[in-house]
Amino acid sequence: FAKITGEGRKRNQISVGSCSEVTLPGVVSDNDLRSLNASIQAPSGLEEPCFLKRMPTGNIGISFTPREIGEHTVSVKRLGKHIANSPFKVNVCEREVGDAKKVLVTGNALKEGKTHQDNVFSIDTRNAGYGGLSLSIEGPSKAEIQCTDKDDGTLNIAYKPTEPGYYIVNLKFADHHVTGSPFTVKVSGEGTNRQREKIQRQREAVPITEVGSQCKLTFKMPGITSFDLSATVTSPGGVSEDAEIQEIEDGLYAVHFIPKELGVHTVSVKYKQIHIPGK
Repeated sequence: FAKITGEGRKRNQISVGSCSEVTLPGVVSDNDLRSLNASIQAPSGLEEPCFLKRMPTGNIGISFTPREIGEHTVSVKRLGKHIANSPFKVNVCEREVGDAKKVLVTGNALKEGKTHQDNVFSIDTRNAGYGGLSLSIEGPSKAEIQCTDKDDGTLNIAYKPTEPGYYIVNLKFADHHVTGSPFTVKVSGEGTNRQREKIQRQREAVPITEVGSQCKLTFKMPGITSFDLSATVTSPGGVSEDAEIQEIEDGLYAVHFIPKELGVHTVSVKYKQIHIPGK
């Protein structure tokens, strides 16, 4: 199995665990919570670590992905020893086993997006049982991802790319792709480099000088003779005058003129009577 991505593609991902709530005996402080380790054993005997976190109710929740129906055994230990009443029994019924096909995803941001702004879509896992959610976004820039978990089985996801192009959004629930995943999103808008180039070009486009002072514009054209070059300068008022062309060194030429009025002057350079683009 080889995963091949385009050159310079960036990837960002988040994971959100889904919780089955259990009540641990006694008061568990946040410090105690950090010192506890938990694992869960499925009816088939498969054992894997699970995560403990404080629920909005104040009880302790177990975060795990049920893959089997039946009685699971949760062991909660402190320094390798079971806490009171551990192991706990957790019964998983059919509707609780995570089913990616029952996850609802809404929002146009999974089809198209814009650079430098939050593109938001919603995920509804309420009918999909218990399962961890994982999201990865891959594309020309590392899109910053923000997840708002509403604690009722629905979430809002916002991503903010900085470069335009095509992005691939992988959305998995209980280790399986949800319907439609991976999504291909077309992101439009300005990229960071393009904005910088545009600003630089605008700054460099008009050299500022004073009326009556000598102006010089240089350009390179190797392999020609200066006899075939001619230049004119058109003032803002529309007056055109011939300008002097001088060869500074091999292939490097300068146009000299003295502006007589304020404003933007246009310098035209011709080679054998043909306009040189951009000159």
